[in-house]
Amino acid sequence: MQRSRYATTLTEPRTITLEGLRNFRDIGGYTTRSGRTVHRGLLFRSDGQDALTHRDADRLMDDLHIGAVIDVRSTEELHRFGPSLLVGRDVPMFHIPIVDGSQQFWANDDQKITSVYLSILDEAGARFAATLELLAELDVPTTIHGAAGKDRTGLVAALLLSVLGVGDRGIGSDYAKSAQAMPAMAERYDLESRRNPWRPADERPMHRALATEMQSAKAATITTAMMVLRVEHGSVEKWLVHNGLDASVCPALRHRFLR
Repeated sequence: MQRSRYATTLTEPRTITLEGLRNFRDIGGYTTRSGRTVHRGLLFRSDGQDALTHRDADRLMDDLHIGAVIDVRSTEELHRFGPSLLVGRDVPMFHIPIVDGSQQFWANDDQKITSVYLSILDEAGARFAATLELLAELDVPTTIHGAAGKDRTGLVAALLLSVLGVGDRGIGSDYAKSAQAMPAMAERYDLESRRNPWRPADERPMHRALATEMQSAKAATITTAMMVLRVEHGSVEKWLVHNGLDASVCPALRHRFLR
């Protein structure tokens, strides 16, 4: 695999201010345990890109050269809110629904957010593996997004950074940056629910304590989830291979994303 011609060593802040999005940032710039650095300008994570404005779309294509979108929302979310505005500009979208509408990981009152993440990882291991395989194949700057850009997107980012060799400090730091966007995201959800109320008939309401916790983004939440994978499987890489990832993909990811 050729190293991407788009790889850069940008020094601008990882978090990028856009008109329509509140949680858009570059996943690059972190240092691995071996002293290598994750390339800037190759992979960006964000909240739901149906909220992009036309000026945002111009910036993503003209300045960041975005050439692909990975949407990890459920099929129900995609149909309800629509795809990224970039799709209308002939940027290909790859839809990998990490969680579908029937899965209710918050059903137990004593659930904690890390437990929710571990349940999602357990149920959707093959989809996470497919997402990383796609990231190894794409050779254009890419954005990956869910709804808030914190949970499903955060798990993909943590898995990728783990495979690249970034330590818990970097993985936790990347995840925790979403905390700054959560108040704005909560306001958006409240407005949307009042404007367009919708809930699947069989959906159980989230327990209040978990709902509060889901509005946070603490580094320990994601690093604990990664630690459990390492303890139970030996490494995050072995967990991914166990879930169907070809063993050649991890070296390919390191070749593409590291300098």
